[in-house]
Amino acid sequence: MTNGTAKSLFKEGWLAESVRVTYFVPRPLSKQTSLASLVGLVPEQTGDRPAQGIRQEIVSFGRGKLVLGEAPGRVDAIYAADQQQGLSPVVHVGPLEEAFSRCSDLGLELCEKIGSVARLAVAPIAIRQLGSERETAEAMLQHFPTLPVNIDTDSE
Repeated sequence: MTNGTAKSLFKEGWLAESVRVTYFVPRPLSKQTSLASLVGLVPEQTGDRPAQGIRQEIVSFGRGKLVLGEAPGRVDAIYAADQQQGLSPVVHVGPLEEAFSRCSDLGLELCEKIGSVARLAVAPIAIRQLGSERETAEAMLQHFPTLPVNIDTDSE
């Protein structure tokens, strides 16, 4: 995705289903430190599997939940919709740009606290509710012109 594509996704009514930031770390974090406390939050739920080196914490964050997890070699921060949102056909945490910005700020803060990071990966899931298959195909081709999408559909 080009920088221009990312900017246009922010401007055209795209929503964020989730944003994930993964830090690939050279050594485990201190087990005495709550992952949520690294960014000034208090975990509402926690889970540990010490034999596998896995732990997870969940906190309320923005319009949804923040799931912070540590597994061997990585720390994940996932901002996603609360599963309690009901039966809405489009579950999201708000506009893509807002969610991405919120996670970028949190990500930088977490990165400073973690220290050495070998690699960083960011993965937003963007969604947009459109009226028809044709409208959806045209929107996809606008952002990803080489995507093999057939917009000559008779199913409208």
